Amino acid sequence: MKYVVLLLPFLMFSQDQNIFYKDQWGLKNTSQIQMIRTSELNQKKVAGIKGMDINWSIPTLTRQPVIAVIDRGLDFDHPEFKGRVWRDPDCKIKDLPKACFGKNFLVARPEKVAEKILAAKGCEDAKEFCESQALNSVSVLDDSGHGTHISGIIAAANDNQGVVGVLPEAVIMPLKVLSNETKSFRYKSKNMSDYFARAIEFAVDHKVDAINMSVGFPDLVLTKRFKNALKKAEEANIPLIVAAGNNNKDFTVYPCSFSNVICVGAINHIGEISEFSNFGHKVDFLAPGDHIISTYPRYLESEKMRVNGYEVMKGSSMAAPYVTALFAALKSKNPNKFTADLISIVAKNSKKISDDRKFSTYGLIDFNKSLDSNTGQDFLVNLKDIPKIKVGSDLKLKLPIEITNLKNFNKDIVIKIESKSSELDIESKEITLGVGKNSLELLGKVENLSVDMIQKLKLSIQIGSNTYKYNLNLVLVYDFDLNLLERFKLPEDDLRLVHKLGTRKTSFLQYIHHYQSRLNNLEYFYSNPLNRKNSEVRVLIASEGKFKKHALFFPKNEEVQYIIKGDYNLDSKNDYLILTLDNSYNQHFYFYAENFRKLYEGDLYRWTYQAKSSVVLDNKKPLLNFEKRLPKFNWIKHNHEVLGEILIPIIKRDGRRPKLDTSDDLLDIDDIGIRTRFFKLIPDENIISPRVFDSPEFKDQLVQKFNIPSSDDIKIHQIINSSFDELNLLMSYGQGLSLTYFTSKFERTFNLVSAKPVFNSLLNLATFINFGLVDDQSLLFQLSDKSLGKLALLDLKSQSLKESNISTNNWKDPFFGFIGADQNEQFVSFFESRYWIHFFSEKLNDKVEINRESSFPGIDFSEGLEPIYVNGLLGVFINSTLIYGNHLYSISQKESAISRPLFTSLEIPKNCAYVLPEIIENEKSSTYLFNCKINDHAFLVKYPLNY
Repeated sequence: MKYVVLLLPFLMFSQDQNIFYKDQWGLKNTSQIQMIRTSELNQKKVAGIKGMDINWSIPTLTRQPVIAVIDRGLDFDHPEFKGRVWRDPDCKIKDLPKACFGKNFLVARPEKVAEKILAAKGCEDAKEFCESQALNSVSVLDDSGHGTHISGIIAAANDNQGVVGVLPEAVIMPLKVLSNETKSFRYKSKNMSDYFARAIEFAVDHKVDAINMSVGFPDLVLTKRFKNALKKAEEANIPLIVAAGNNNKDFTVYPCSFSNVICVGAINHIGEISEFSNFGHKVDFLAPGDHIISTYPRYLESEKMRVNGYEVMKGSSMAAPYVTALFAALKSKNPNKFTADLISIVAKNSKKISDDRKFSTYGLIDFNKSLDSNTGQDFLVNLKDIPKIKVGSDLKLKLPIEITNLKNFNKDIVIKIESKSSELDIESKEITLGVGKNSLELLGKVENLSVDMIQKLKLSIQIGSNTYKYNLNLVLVYDFDLNLLERFKLPEDDLRLVHKLGTRKTSFLQYIHHYQSRLNNLEYFYSNPLNRKNSEVRVLIASEGKFKKHALFFPKNEEVQYIIKGDYNLDSKNDYLILTLDNSYNQHFYFYAENFRKLYEGDLYRWTYQAKSSVVLDNKKPLLNFEKRLPKFNWIKHNHEVLGEILIPIIKRDGRRPKLDTSDDLLDIDDIGIRTRFFKLIPDENIISPRVFDSPEFKDQLVQKFNIPSSDDIKIHQIINSSFDELNLLMSYGQGLSLTYFTSKFERTFNLVSAKPVFNSLLNLATFINFGLVDDQSLLFQLSDKSLGKLALLDLKSQSLKESNISTNNWKDPFFGFIGADQNEQFVSFFESRYWIHFFSEKLNDKVEINRESSFPGIDFSEGLEPIYVNGLLGVFINSTLIYGNHLYSISQKESAISRPLFTSLEIPKNCAYVLPEIIENEKSSTYLFNCKINDHAFLVKYPLNY
């Protein structure tokens, strides 16, 4: 090192004297042993690989760099940061000097808030308590540990105590934008990304050396101010480092995917890209992010290390601060260099790390080599700004490549492209970019519109004797012609009623459900926001290529939850049930005939569940609910005193037994408290009275049938199917895990008709799903552990059970949920896990990535998933609008795999909003639907999923 040493504390200690330094493998990997979990219950010792670290030693710099950490705050009293927490010179909070450390952007006018707390009654006699309350309210005090942990990786002191940071003399500027109260993308009526924008602007205005921001957003919440803040940091030449995200994927995450930020993924101590870390050409660098020991607020419990003030954590959040510290050091050493020049220096000295699937653009940073180097790469290739690539009906595409010449070199650039797939052909495999040129367009062509929308390329750039290699994952979208599609004109003069235009295009059309399955006709409803007197709902029903409109009016304080189509009075004609919820949480059932006249006479067409007068059910949830547009309830015939024979719902909910259904047996513990039960919703006049049908008399029939001991618990797991006259139930009896499962058939009067044991093999059945394949078949799912399950196809006619095992093959990738199943030529099913969508069939098991993101602390957001039919076969519809803003695609079956066919990968057209896809009438495939403004009229446009 040749830099002048001005900071005397560096001479006082060796980093080896810090208690936990020997465990800081990210700084120096000496083959430290780590306990790696190999299953839910087991661990094994794994030694690290020497040199798989950032190649660090304490730098000698001519000045102290100031680093902004935009996060959850800091334990500013932690001894590891003593004397090195940035103080805001413009802070106006009197009598609370510690409140001036950094800045808390979540508190408006903090000086007024502090003044009010300190002036409260009784504070004269409890001064310390009130000062503590005021400090907690307005300061940057970290309430979760995330911000303190990141700050310690950057700048923990070399003080013979706990850990040492990469830059132990750096000054931390804690900028608080998150807390335990920020639990959505909005806080105090403001978009959360604008809080980050304000913090970036503040850091730039105060001329910090680098900014660390370990967070991720979906496209949904990105604002103009946030993008402008990134641009402001770029123009000020302040490196802004962000985390890649923790979803084990190579899709877009913001702000990581912006070209004016530096995105960091994580590696583990054996030199692999961490199991959780995002990767791909959007990720610039890698750094240690697994089992990272750093500082932690001393007022919070250290749950893993059990050492006050320190904790071990993992995530790309932990990797980003290593890179932040390096860029801050480079900025301190080279104050006049552009950020692009600093990136080129770090890129030239980084170590490539990749495997068959995971990679980054430049690789693992090398701290010492980068600081010792005065030169970087000759150029930077911008891979982040490559958009989704459009493919037209001619199957051709264009791929733009942009290169930044950093040294004004006078040489040709030779670019070589290699496609990793036979489905994509690049016309020019080698192109020479002449002197003075810095951009080109590669021309290509796909095999057909059924190719996978993700295509992988290898890019090689040669300048003189230097060759640089990159990987690219392209997202293809089909550039279809909206004017060629069939459309339905919507009967509205005011487009605001059905379609909201603007930055976020939204259709107000809501799906009308079916009472037993999924509707196969175009039927929607929407609320009229222009009606100030009533709650007005308009219903649109497609018929003979046109929509018919009906207007319904309800009390102003009632909001429509669902409209459900069915035959409720058993006259073989379609009826409509409209569910509303009022301000007092009373739920109302309105029954209308097909012409939207009242179905029942007088006031009996309106049933009410009175929230205040009932303690049976939770009254804040709709009594009838749906999952993936399938009903999660059943119907049974009921003889009403006035209405005669009608249908009433049976629901599965947590609740108490009504008094009318309680037992005289004082030892019947089932009567006590809330548990999952099945309820009949019976109208008494027009007031709904919930009644359990597993009453003591109901269960006595089963006790006599099977000679069940009184100590055994009898449970109803699932209504398998209902023919309105009888119920087929899946039940069990036994104790603990020793259960016997059986099917039982009950008449609608709940008299037992038959009962038969079906299997004893599915012990500890955790989750049942009744998908309703056909009337006499049901699909059951047992989750024996988080990543291993069993599918059972139950046939009621034969009482046979067809079982098959399913697994994610990775205990770290647990099942999240069931998507759909079907039986045609073979039985197939789709499941969702943490990282993948899994397909299981008798011939094939396969998976594709899902774009769930978890970078934003405390909030999970994901693509929407729903079963559909593509080319007549069961598939999965993927709604990516929460993450990408306007992208839809689907997964479908192929002979040897599943894929995301290009013809299903669409960007929502301009002036259109998507509506949930449907199977229309007798079509075999689903149809994408768009609510569009065309020539000042509103239309519903159909895009069939056939190829």
